Amino acid sequence: MNPQEQLINGMLNKTNLLNILRTASVFMDTDSGKRIKVVCRYQQFRAANKIIERLRQGKTTPERSGVIWHTQGSGKSLTMVFVAGMLRAFLDLNDYKIILINDRVDLEEQLAKTATLIGDRVNTIDSRAALRSQLATDTSDLNMVMVHKFQQRDRSLPLKVAAALGTYQAIPSNHTFGVVNSSDRIVLMIDEAHRTQGSDLGDNIFEAFPNAARIAFTGTPLITERHGTKKTHMRFGEYIDTYRLMDAVTDGTTLQILYEGRTADAALKDKHGFETQFENLFQDRTPAELLAIKKKYGATGDLLEAEARIKAIAQDLVHHYLEQIFPNGFKAR
Repeated sequence: MNPQEQLINGMLNKTNLLNILRTASVFMDTDSGKRIKVVCRYQQFRAANKIIERLRQGKTTPERSGVIWHTQGSGKSLTMVFVAGMLRAFLDLNDYKIILINDRVDLEEQLAKTATLIGDRVNTIDSRAALRSQLATDTSDLNMVMVHKFQQRDRSLPLKVAAALGTYQAIPSNHTFGVVNSSDRIVLMIDEAHRTQGSDLGDNIFEAFPNAARIAFTGTPLITERHGTKKTHMRFGEYIDTYRLMDAVTDGTTLQILYEGRTADAALKDKHGFETQFENLFQDRTPAELLAIKKKYGATGDLLEAEARIKAIAQDLVHHYLEQIFPNGFKAR
């Protein structure tokens, strides 16, 4: 099928079209004040439906958990909102408690603003005490919490003891974070999950909600051999859906990042000519001074790292890449 046929068959069949209109379309106010309607992209709709299917079919926590590997800029926050909308729309899933977890204040603000688009009130957890009290209920609400709220507060050493020991570190605690809510009708959606998955914060999240479905969202999962057992898919479960950088490039939504090597002609091809120029330039110097100059500046490293040369290369690069910028400063060739 050509792209148009794929769009018609994939998006405009009755089931998908009604689902998109009901759960994966939201109105947003732009910075200019204009209100627009945002409809899911295919990878968002696909991932959201896969999550819903896992929640329906999975019998155990690992079977209901997994990783959404979507590249940066692919709209992971909106994908979470679409999942929340689907959970509220389907009668067999609308009793789920939804907990959105992130690790940056700006992401929390962005996600909170986006989450309100589905018409559900967002309950922002602002303290550890609130985390333990508000997330312990069986209410099917929509919650948002910073991952740092899962940090265990350790007691500080008394000042006199700390001074005597020469350290002001906290007393190591043998207390674990503890269970907050053991219900299996909880879904955790963790943004940028790879950043805290292997830390105590990650362990505390797992301990706090031992039976919850854990959906990790990340654009850069830990996948290399050096990560060993800390690989993201080993921590959260198999990949539910993948949409990588080259997928976005193929779609035309992201420009491919190209690294262009720039070289400079630093090799000395005419040694005799160079020696002649050198003697003419420093003809008023004594032989001893000439030898000192050659020793100080004659090494390859000195030549390559000369300040004037570095400035010349930098200016060349600036002029070269300014020529590649599109009009109005948008993107580049």
